Amino acid sequence: MGEMEEFSKQVSEALKLCQESKDEKAAELLLKLGYKFRLAPNIVRYQLTKKLPASGVKNENNCCSIYDSILLQNELRVLQEVFAPSSCFWRQHGYVEGQTNEYFSYAFSLKEPNGGGLMQTIGCRLIEQMSGKFPGLKDAEY
Repeated sequence: MGEMEEFSKQVSEALKLCQESKDEKAAELLLKLGYKFRLAPNIVRYQLTKKLPASGVKNENNCCSIYDSILLQNELRVLQEVFAPSSCFWRQHGYVEGQTNEYFSYAFSLKEPNGGGLMQTIGCRLIEQMSGKFPGLKDAEY
């Protein structure tokens, strides 16, 4: 198993531990993987909106998933630079470690090309690539 495959496996395990309310074990693994923060419990421990089929088969449309190699290399590089811990993005948007801040987000149309720059380009491509697995994506507007 390659380094990235092992890392992805461990991230999936950490997510599973979070979903199962095994927060201490999840925290240990996340710290080992280099993470300082994690999603809030109510984000990863959500109620399914649909009942599982009687067969017990997992309904994949109601869970988090991780996909490798979705971003192009240049997109990944730009996003790593923009969202690096030392990036000015965090100061300019009012994020300060240890202080509670409101969530900040950019919104852009997924139906009108060239209005949202790189994030819009990525979003439109993800919809195209993933709508077979997640049919509701084709209806996304923002």
